[in-house]
Amino acid sequence: MKRILRWGMGLVVISSIAITGLVFLPFASWLPGGTVDDVPISEVVNGTAFNRLFPAAEAGEQVLFAQEKRGFSEARLKKQGETTALLAISDVITAPQARAKYTTSVERLG
Repeated sequence: MKRILRWGMGLVVISSIAITGLVFLPFASWLPGGTVDDVPISEVVNGTAFNRLFPAAEAGEQVLFAQEKRGFSEARLKKQGETTALLAISDVITAPQARAKYTTSVERLG
């Protein structure tokens, strides 16, 4: 490929990334990953730290970690290749939006 064509393609890619960022900037609050409120990053627990809290897999089962982000971790429990449970841990101390979802809950864990 000629050098000018490579540079042109590179500029097109960089320009489209920049334009996409500017277009979605007003909608940043709608995009995923915004679950942590105005809390310093040093206080937010990384999702990978929650992985040790999931139950260990028994014989014939697998625990597959599906999603890990700031203040949240999700795993799927599979048995014989089929998903039998979806497990999630959410840090509701540093994520007031997540905490608000559970204020009307009537079930309590001991």
